Amino acid sequence: MSLGAGDARTSPEPEADILHISTPETKNEPETLNTFSMSYEIGSESIELSPVELNGFSLNFDEQARSSFSENVRDGSDDLGKFYDPTFEHPMDASVFLSHLNLDGLVKELRKYYLDLDHFHYPIDAMIRTIIYQRLLGLRHTTHLESKLRNSKHNAIPKNLGFKEDSKGKLKVPDRSTIDHFVRTRLGEEGSELILDTMIIDLQRRLARRGVHLGRVIAIDSTPLESMYGDEDAGYNGHYKLHMYKVHNVVCVETGLSIAKIVSRATAYDGDYLIPLIRKLQRLGVCVEEVIGDQHYGTFSNYARLNVEFGIKTRFNLSRKDTWRKDAEPQSLTELYNSMWEEPDFVPNADAFQKLRFLLSHGQTEVVGAYFRNEWLELRKRRPKQWHEIYDRRTIVERFHAHIKEQLGLERNLKKKGIEAVETYTNLMWIAEIACALTRVQNGTYRNLLRANQREFS
Repeated sequence: MSLGAGDARTSPEPEADILHISTPETKNEPETLNTFSMSYEIGSESIELSPVELNGFSLNFDEQARSSFSENVRDGSDDLGKFYDPTFEHPMDASVFLSHLNLDGLVKELRKYYLDLDHFHYPIDAMIRTIIYQRLLGLRHTTHLESKLRNSKHNAIPKNLGFKEDSKGKLKVPDRSTIDHFVRTRLGEEGSELILDTMIIDLQRRLARRGVHLGRVIAIDSTPLESMYGDEDAGYNGHYKLHMYKVHNVVCVETGLSIAKIVSRATAYDGDYLIPLIRKLQRLGVCVEEVIGDQHYGTFSNYARLNVEFGIKTRFNLSRKDTWRKDAEPQSLTELYNSMWEEPDFVPNADAFQKLRFLLSHGQTEVVGAYFRNEWLELRKRRPKQWHEIYDRRTIVERFHAHIKEQLGLERNLKKKGIEAVETYTNLMWIAEIACALTRVQNGTYRNLLRANQREFS
């Protein structure tokens, strides 16, 4: 559909190049959601993000870093020390698998954030492998984790995870209180977000060298996370009939991996979280070209801002209420544009995208959004098979939700109360998922990256 002098409906044409504009908006008593180095303000009419610098933190790390951790893991078997991609039929000890995870770039970033990193009693990379190990095995309590570390034959597990011997030759292994303190106090929401972000950036760069563009096409949806009994931060959601939180989640369609998420309270509206998640991906250097979501994301504001402000194609499901808007046809929008000729930034004979950008910047969000929804409606009418092929890729996000719940035990292993603690908990789950993919990619495996199944590890 072209926005020009004519008023005929035509089939959709390719969108224009990415445009960046500033859209004035009104906030209605926004609620602030904090994630690492970002503050999201969520209001009923708008969403804005403002970056916050935190201790000089930067996500640019040395890609040429080489692992200082010995590749010769010790578990009593030379065969187990070699990397292979574990499967149901040929599982691998989880500690051996994680011994092949290079965390040098991550440790370098953590040094910028934790100024006292050298004074840690235990190697930071070993502690991170340990919390990933716990989730790969589905160990709900750190008492079970401590038992695994202390009772393994020849100290194989802690050695594989990277723990060192002291000057007297005694292996130093953390107890459960140390591990809990590391997660709750040392990392917390901000530190765990830092680890997750850095690992995603590392994975993105490695995949790009293989021609895989992480997050080029994304699917978005939320999933319920049932809260613990008595959690006052959680709320009741009548649709799910649960006391719960919502996890708003972005999944890369090509790889099936989740690359961004935000935890909210039970009744938060899904559509309000789309732009904050897009902003988060931008911060990670992810170039999104297309977003697919259900009808809750198809607000006029999301249609307008994603297409015009971000240059991202919108593929939202359509409801019966989504009907053709005559006031959003090209001729109507041209007439509206020309009626605003007295505005100082008005440009005579502007092209189609200039008109849309101008109208959006002057508060005509609804008709601009309706214009792009009209295009999407027209495609479903003229080429329904193609429309369904485009939209049906959204099912990848449902596959991820099944994976994180059934294979990593997202719901059954939750034992935290309060939204910040739950955010930290979900960060650790996402770290385990990304760590598995990153370990595979670092060791030359690029297929079926969405695999962190406990049946593949021992």
